[in-house]
Amino acid sequence: GRSKTAPLASGAWTSTLVASTTGAGRKFMYAPALLPGFDRASGKYFIYLALGTGDREQPLETQYPYTTPVLNRFYVYMDDVTSTDAKNLDDDTGEFENFTANTACGGSLVIPGSGKSGWFMNLNQYGRGEQTVSGAVIVGGLVAFSTNRPVPRTANACAPLGEARGYWVNLFNASGA
Repeated sequence: GRSKTAPLASGAWTSTLVASTTGAGRKFMYAPALLPGFDRASGKYFIYLALGTGDREQPLETQYPYTTPVLNRFYVYMDDVTSTDAKNLDDDTGEFENFTANTACGGSLVIPGSGKSGWFMNLNQYGRGEQTVSGAVIVGGLVAFSTNRPVPRTANACAPLGEARGYWVNLFNASGA
């Protein structure tokens, strides 16, 4: 026979804040992609988190984030599972490496080993309003995600509603794959 385990009472549940933003208008609509890891040097377990911001329900140029404007981002960072310190994803003072225009293949690693928690890329390289519209996937040291950017219409012409992009970048330093 199988043993049955009683459900955990709601009062026994705990939650820990892993990361936050401080009001830059960024929205997280998809759960992060997760990849567990172990650092032999420190003997610590950690989790790679890959996630992006955007609002898939407002894809047009007359909506968020185009009109506001909001600078959306894609993040990858290492979360120390033993730490209770939450990451401030809006902090540009050095905890995260800004790899917005990192197109070089094989650049130096940001995580692990640089002393930084991770990297981010601003989603404004191809114009205003780009935002993630899918969850991320981590496979073989690479991370994939999709974005959409509204394209302004021109008078008296049919125009697309947006421009879709797919990203496939190195998990450890955001370089092109």
